[in-house]
Amino acid sequence: MSLLDEDGGEALRQVIQFLDEVEHMDSTRVRETVHGEPGSTGDRRWDALLAGIAEYVSRRAGLLVPGWTAAPSRFLDRFWFVIEDILGRPAPGLAAAAFVSSPAELAGRGVFLDRSSLASV
Repeated sequence: MSLLDEDGGEALRQVIQFLDEVEHMDSTRVRETVHGEPGSTGDRRWDALLAGIAEYVSRRAGLLVPGWTAAPSRFLDRFWFVIEDILGRPAPGLAAAAFVSSPAELAGRGVFLDRSSLASV
């Protein structure tokens, strides 16, 4: 078990904070931010999520997607519904919403997170 398993909510908050920061960056800064491959988190699910986020922000900024995001280790063999891990229990209604609204950059990796969860309120 990785540290992320112990506090996935905090990890997800950090991802959302990153997305908020990216909204205020020009495309050059976005490219610089996602260009280098981050090391493994120790949890393949979060590694896939981070690659999906890098792809998501690159596409939104009109940039080429970094090559490291295509590594096989950045895709899951089984679907992962992030909210169920955060809650620590099955959440069928929330999982269904995530399945329908997850950005393609995440869903294509087997990561399902409701699009609305990617923005802070």
